[in-house]
Amino acid sequence: MSKQKMQEIFDSYTIETWYSKNDMAYLAQIQELPDCITDGKTRMEAIEELELVFEGWLEIALEDGIAIPAANKYGNVA
Repeated sequence: MSKQKMQEIFDSYTIETWYSKNDMAYLAQIQELPDCITDGKTRMEAIEELELVFEGWLEIALEDGIAIPAANKYGNVA
């Protein structure tokens, strides 16, 4: 899958970010994929890490025939 296509798919999901006092870091999660969550020193770092995790998750899902949850049609950063 091309990097551009992967980016289009990633951008279609809803990304939530928040600061965790317990972790002392920003967390980013894809709302439709609860297991896709990362952290970072900044919001942007957390989102960049999330993109890498998502790419790995998607590749494995495609290889293993795992159903890919539909993205919220209003994908954005929350």
